[in-house]
Amino acid sequence: MSLLAGEQKRRAIPAWSMAAGIAILFLGMVGYAKGTGQWNANLPKQVYLQLVPNASEQHHPMPGAQ
Repeated sequence: MSLLAGEQKRRAIPAWSMAAGIAILFLGMVGYAKGTGQWNANLPKQVYLQLVPNASEQHHPMPGAQ
């Protein structure tokens, strides 16, 4: 018995394979960026030292918070 062109069988993708695919994609992108030298930011040390101590003063907006 053959399936018609519009009637293809659909199968569910296991959750572990979706998680593994996302992890491989993420690690591949990070590895590529590090390997090509695009991961590092050329930030002057003075700017870095100014931003890091003030990092705790920054707030992330939360939905519903006023």
